[in-house]
Amino acid sequence: MVAFVLSVVAAAVLLLAPFGSRQTAVSTTAGDQQVTVVDRSSLLEHEGPPVLVPLAVPVVLTLVGMAAGRFRRARPVRTIAAGLLAAFVVLGAMSIGFFFLPSAVALGVAAARTPGSPRTVAGPAASVR
Repeated sequence: MVAFVLSVVAAAVLLLAPFGSRQTAVSTTAGDQQVTVVDRSSLLEHEGPPVLVPLAVPVVLTLVGMAAGRFRRARPVRTIAAGLLAAFVVLGAMSIGFFFLPSAVALGVAAARTPGSPRTVAGPAASVR
């Protein structure tokens, strides 16, 4: 649950916060005044709707990890989701990857703390009481 919330917050911040800026200098015809206009834009305004795809990847991976807790094989699913999210963080490190590092760590901790499937011990020691 924590990893999912962290990934949703990171995606929302990346999507809506004004990270990009553009400066434009405007001069009058007489040349005595110069006005600089600074335009700040969010990632969604700058890149458009296709940016939703890479931002959805960590959210979907943490959602899978969170939903896996309801099934018997939760640990392998969470471990795979945590590994894929860690790969996303590393591959996207030069742009948006590190924003999802806290959710990758939280998902890894959730995977490690998920009880494994019960193991049965076979052999003579299992029948000794």
